[in-house]
Amino acid sequence: MAYFFLPECTAGTTYLPPDESRHAVKSLRLRSNDAFSVLNGKGDVFNAILKDANEKKLSFHIEKVLHVDQKFPLLNIAISPLKFNDRLELFVEKASEMGVHAITPLICSRTEKKQLNRARLERVMIAAIKQSGNPYLPILNEPVDFNTFILSDKASSRLIAHCEETQKNRLTEMQFGDKISVLIGPEGDFSPEETQMAIDSGYIPITLGNNTLRAESAGITVCAYFHLLK
Repeated sequence: MAYFFLPECTAGTTYLPPDESRHAVKSLRLRSNDAFSVLNGKGDVFNAILKDANEKKLSFHIEKVLHVDQKFPLLNIAISPLKFNDRLELFVEKASEMGVHAITPLICSRTEKKQLNRARLERVMIAAIKQSGNPYLPILNEPVDFNTFILSDKASSRLIAHCEETQKNRLTEMQFGDKISVLIGPEGDFSPEETQMAIDSGYIPITLGNNTLRAESAGITVCAYFHLLK
């Protein structure tokens, strides 16, 4: 099934915009009477039948509208921006495919690159939900510094994945609330002071296995675990 993204789609929508029309006709080679679905990123799935395969303004007829309830727990990954853009984009792509609820760029003391290309990350997220059929577009929060996030985080389950040799909990042995936030640090990990501040504020240290993972791999691993629980 081919998926397209149209944030303002309603039951009365009958056309795809030019970029999606061109992709449907030129890349996917859809033709009249082919079936596809339109996502609005808010949980609605519009099952449609193509009427006119016009690459500038493809027309379609909506046959059925389905609303997919959001599945709990809602996962917010607070991850430090990474030195190389492609590594953060990889995380954003895979997290979006697996249904992460929100991504929060977390500015830590060891964060080397603090500027983000928000438009680029949003395009990565849209492409990921179209590829996977995820009906919800993740929330991309504005960057926030570590201390501010720690003090304002209201998640019912708060976790931190750090690299220090201390006692940690296995995800498989834990129970979670309906909202989860997980802290993922930058290259070089959180500073000892940040790790201690998080623990003192109620964050639970977790292990992601015996191997030391890159930050983007740690984030993907967490998303994969909770994706399988839904």
